[in-house]
Amino acid sequence: YYAFMNGLVGHDTYEFFEATKELALHGINRLTYWPNSTAALDNISWGLSFPPYLYAMFNNFIELHVQDLIILSYIEFILLILVLFMVMNKLFSFMYAFMLTVIILYEPLFNFLFVDHYIYRWSIIFAMISITFFLSIIGKNGRARISVFSYLTGLFAAMSPLSYISFGIPFFLGISAAFIIENYIHQPNKRVMFNSVFLFILGVLTPLLLFGFHIVVNLDSDSLYSVYYTITQYGKTAANRPDISGMFLK
Repeated sequence: YYAFMNGLVGHDTYEFFEATKELALHGINRLTYWPNSTAALDNISWGLSFPPYLYAMFNNFIELHVQDLIILSYIEFILLILVLFMVMNKLFSFMYAFMLTVIILYEPLFNFLFVDHYIYRWSIIFAMISITFFLSIIGKNGRARISVFSYLTGLFAAMSPLSYISFGIPFFLGISAAFIIENYIHQPNKRVMFNSVFLFILGVLTPLLLFGFHIVVNLDSDSLYSVYYTITQYGKTAANRPDISGMFLK
């Protein structure tokens, strides 16, 4: 029991896994079964977008089992450590960056949100990648470098709220404000400044447009209404009561 019901593979994690497999097998508009869990419901609610698709993609390539979540969780954790260290290393020397990374990982709130609860990790992973590209632009020359990194800064900043909206929106707003202010104050060439901001906005729109296109193409009008109804009625739908959204097949 302890081997499968601990912090890595608890009840919510298992339900998230079952919901992801159902999403991979049938799609969001053909659900035949949905686990009774808020972690499962978050797959199709406002909270999470990218993680369910990521796990569903893995399930299509290799048949996942519940114990495989431990392996994927450790891979995500290693990636979190790397991107966090990359940001710290941009700001401090190697030794200070290493020490700060360890301190942040053991900080109680950070540890609770992003180490214990692996579902939230992707929002900060994408935010850290975006900040890394942003810091790589500051004080650098070369229009090609600035253009590419500006686009990638916006791209990964937009992926943060798509991963978990509650954490992602503050990350996105902070990165956007820092990017615009930094360009406005420290970029003497106005043409380069406007080009950087334009590419940043283009990077932000890229995942949003692709995700929106995917939803519109794969869902019919009734399914789109069901998704809208579930999002707007999230509180009532998440409650442990009979489904009133009409989006589950009977």
